[in-house]
Amino acid sequence: MATKAQKALQISKLNDRAQVAQLMVIAKYEGLSVSALTELRRSLRAKGGEFSIYKNTLAKIASKGTRAEVLDKDFRQAVGILIVREEKNAVGALKAFVDYAKTNPTLSIKAGVFEGQRLEAPALTELSRIPDRATLYAQLLGLLSSPLAKTTQGLNQVVQKLVYGLSEYSKSKG
Repeated sequence: MATKAQKALQISKLNDRAQVAQLMVIAKYEGLSVSALTELRRSLRAKGGEFSIYKNTLAKIASKGTRAEVLDKDFRQAVGILIVREEKNAVGALKAFVDYAKTNPTLSIKAGVFEGQRLEAPALTELSRIPDRATLYAQLLGLLSSPLAKTTQGLNQVVQKLVYGLSEYSKSKG
């Protein structure tokens, strides 16, 4: 059993994370093996998220005064918390979490908070369908470069026609 000092440290750490979190998701993890949890944590860490398990009472205390306070009633049974900090890509981590939950039915998403707004599991699943930041940047660059490429091709064709016309003119005079 943890001492009061250890509990206070856990509360402080979770409170600090919840203060800066852009996304927090609560999920039931009961039935997942240690190796499955480790695999989940690795995949989330690569996307900028972290999945931790806290005692429900400590999590309720730590969430007071943060955006995650709306999740108080969801801290029941064996739950874990996905936390994505502000500077990280929240949608990418959520997508990895939802995909993992689809392949492992023992992990079920209960609710979450995204930018201060409470979302239930179906809304979080919908949110995970949005392309992540890297994909959106690639799509934007593709949209921006497409007109430039077409303009370049059009100008190139004008120059080619001019060169072809001049070459035909020189052959006829030649």
